[in-house]
Amino acid sequence: MPPGTRIRGNNHLFKRLAALTLALVGAAALATAAPATAATDPFQITHLGATPTTGPYPLPVTLTATVDNPLSTQVSYSFDFGDGSAPVPSDKPVAQHTYDRASPNQPDGPSSFTARVTATLPDGETRSAVTFVRVVEPGPTVANLHATQVGPLTVGADAFYSTDSWPITGYDFDYGDGSPAVKGDSSVGGHTYAAPGTYTITLTIHDGHGGSATATRQISVAGAYIAAGPQRLLDTRDGAGPLGAGGQTSVQVTGANGVPAGGVSAVVLNVTATDATADSFLTVYPSGSPNPGTSNLNFTAGQTVPNLVTAPVGPDGKVVIANHAGSADVVVDLEGYYQSSPAAATGSFLDSVQPHRVADTRDGTRVPRQPVGANQNMYLALGDDVPANTAPGNATAVVLNVTVTNPTADSFLTVYRDGAATPTASNLNYRAGQTVSNLVIVPLSDRGVIAFYNHAGSADVIADVQGYFIASPGNWGPTTSFTPVAPSRMLDTRDGTGGFHAPVGSNASIGLPMAGVGSVPAYAKSVVLNVTVVDGTANSLLTVYPGVLSATSNLNFGPGQIKQVQVMVPIGPDGKVDFYNGVGSVDVIADVFGYFA
Repeated sequence: MPPGTRIRGNNHLFKRLAALTLALVGAAALATAAPATAATDPFQITHLGATPTTGPYPLPVTLTATVDNPLSTQVSYSFDFGDGSAPVPSDKPVAQHTYDRASPNQPDGPSSFTARVTATLPDGETRSAVTFVRVVEPGPTVANLHATQVGPLTVGADAFYSTDSWPITGYDFDYGDGSPAVKGDSSVGGHTYAAPGTYTITLTIHDGHGGSATATRQISVAGAYIAAGPQRLLDTRDGAGPLGAGGQTSVQVTGANGVPAGGVSAVVLNVTATDATADSFLTVYPSGSPNPGTSNLNFTAGQTVPNLVTAPVGPDGKVVIANHAGSADVVVDLEGYYQSSPAAATGSFLDSVQPHRVADTRDGTRVPRQPVGANQNMYLALGDDVPANTAPGNATAVVLNVTVTNPTADSFLTVYRDGAATPTASNLNYRAGQTVSNLVIVPLSDRGVIAFYNHAGSADVIADVQGYFIASPGNWGPTTSFTPVAPSRMLDTRDGTGGFHAPVGSNASIGLPMAGVGSVPAYAKSVVLNVTVVDGTANSLLTVYPGVLSATSNLNFGPGQIKQVQVMVPIGPDGKVDFYNGVGSVDVIADVFGYFA
């Protein structure tokens, strides 16, 4: 349309445009007036970390908040370190603080400070997160090493009780046999040696701040006990004939009767002399070695005397039994053996205990108050007496000093595991009226029960516990392994051996230094002794014990009698073994045959 052209007849068009304009403006006004919905800021704190998380005061700590901030919101932060200090403001998700005191202890152990970060958004909304910081008293780095034998050649070691103000980050175990040290972050170690012996284990601990400490422990890797009887190995009454004066016989032990041909360090035998024609003694020693001149059994003409004997075996697997004077029949029963290799072998380890009485038919201690009759068994349950640190079923055998008194007939007593067939072997042989003692190692039934069988007449029976053999001591109990030594005399009050030059008097004790003396190392925990009494002046008893006298006995004797018994006795905290005599006076002789360590 040219400029200046007049429009005619279009009033209706203007009216329509005006209406449309008003409608659009109204719609806009309605849209502006509708209420708005506020969007939530997606800002989040996903983690609050502390570096370090633990350590001694003064402890500088950095708190760092990890955030998710897709809108790049400007946020202010406040860090509360939880120790009562003023919160630390920051425009960044990080802050530092130095703790100057330890976090408080709680009834169930050390606690921590609770540190918190609070983030404030522009609209006033907040987000928060917490973490924990443990602050301890400053202290030294201390390595604590515990080691125990868990197999014939295998030891377990741990550093559980090592302490450090800083977290311990590394443990080095050097087992002292020339093998490389085992390094890692585990506080538990273990090692299998190539051969029996005494080794020094060294533990070194490290922390992340340059601290370290070392501890050492000497350990004897030796024989584990394996029960193998009782079973008879020799009875000269069956045809070989008695041993004459100066006579001897050898007995094959290894490679027969279930005993392996190799790896056996010592054997446990019950040896009985009977039908002796003169006062004499027997000596048991390894074949291929000279007679040590010590005695295992002392007896007078006509006596029947048993005694438990622990002896090394010779290179050919034999032991020799020699008689000094007259002639005597000899009976030998196998009870068990100590195996020091191979490493894969299994066995048990001695846990010595304070000697204590567990059975006495005279007064009804734990058993019926009556003698054991002819061809009868007496049963003794020991499940509740086993050391508390021993896992159920891990106690395989008990070491008892057994005494028979008041027998009415010549007889014998056999002690064996409940549930097994009654063995044909014996532990104690006695004549009517005799009082006889002997050390016995008895396998335990699954219920911890043992049986005492008396053959003829009746007899009172007394039993005192000396220790328990424990299998696979994974509970880190105080178990020990056996090392035999060449027999040697440690005490003889007749000639001053051991430092005592007079008989032990009435109601008196002597303390014999044992740890670190002769063939017994300073770290030995128990010893195997053959103890003999001579020239007693009264009916009395002898008790061998570790420092604290208990109401037990190892030997009961009369005036002028010669009696002996093997004992397994712990060494007292003063390094001594004590000998107590009840009445009158008596000379005491003690020969050592090995030690547990």
